[in-house]
Amino acid sequence: MNYITILISVFMNALAQVFLKKGMMIIGKIDSFEVNYLNLAITVFKNSYLLCGFLCYGFSIITWMIALSKVEVSFAYPFLSLGYIFVMFFGYFFFNESLNLWKILGVFFILIGVLFIAKSGLSS
Repeated sequence: MNYITILISVFMNALAQVFLKKGMMIIGKIDSFEVNYLNLAITVFKNSYLLCGFLCYGFSIITWMIALSKVEVSFAYPFLSLGYIFVMFFGYFFFNESLNLWKILGVFFILIGVLFIAKSGLSS
């Protein structure tokens, strides 16, 4: 059950990125030097994709706290790297972002590392 809670948290965090990206695609580029923060806040709260992203983050934080109440942080934290994998595939499927051999190799190494960490949790 601890694995499921951790994976839900990581997945929701990655899903938040998808909603935030989609929302920002609608808003467009923001000049960080000339931004009107009040107008930006109003624009953000009118954008349903950004609001969904915030909700996903909130749910991710709650499930993460539940996970941390049950397992060691040194066990749970490496699972966050799975978020890179989720986001990469979300980007590929939803935004037509590139996927190449180097990214696939990176996924492989991340998975190997997470499997080692997961195995360590089984023996303790």
